[in-house]
Amino acid sequence: MTTASPTGFLQYSDRYAAISQRLLRHAQEELDADDLIQASEKAWGAAAHAIKSVAEKWGWHHQGHFRLNAVVDFIAFEQGRQDLVNLYLSPTVTHINYYEHRLEADKVQVAIDDTKVFVEEMDRIRAEPIPTFPAPETLTRPQQRRLRLLNTPPTDYPPRYADVSLLPPVEPEPPETR
Repeated sequence: MTTASPTGFLQYSDRYAAISQRLLRHAQEELDADDLIQASEKAWGAAAHAIKSVAEKWGWHHQGHFRLNAVVDFIAFEQGRQDLVNLYLSPTVTHINYYEHRLEADKVQVAIDDTKVFVEEMDRIRAEPIPTFPAPETLTRPQQRRLRLLNTPPTDYPPRYADVSLLPPVEPEPPETR
């Protein structure tokens, strides 16, 4: 049911992964500058782009929160890793904090640390070969629905960009400090 994304879309996967790393750095920088709101949103963005990087490589549609959640759920099922769902809760909470302003700095730091682990896990999964998924009839009904959702293009989003450069910019890696 799922096949590898065409070679051109691997550019998107790489770009989403690079954006994720940039946002993760910015999350810590914003927290260090005591901007809890921006730190929270940058942590969420890092997780979302890490998910998109895996979904893109696997040829899945990933527009919107519902699909991002479905990607994490299916990866957790496929990898036998419930801990991924638990790690995903921290960046989700930071996204909520962006709007609700309820977390103190120490809680945002914990969430950023969890997000770092989540992003590392998504990067590790993205580096692996694309798995062969079980036949749909062997999946539970909820798993079948998630897989169908991830393989069906959304009707409420414009078509994918034809040029990867239209994605947000990626900054060069900062120079190492010695």
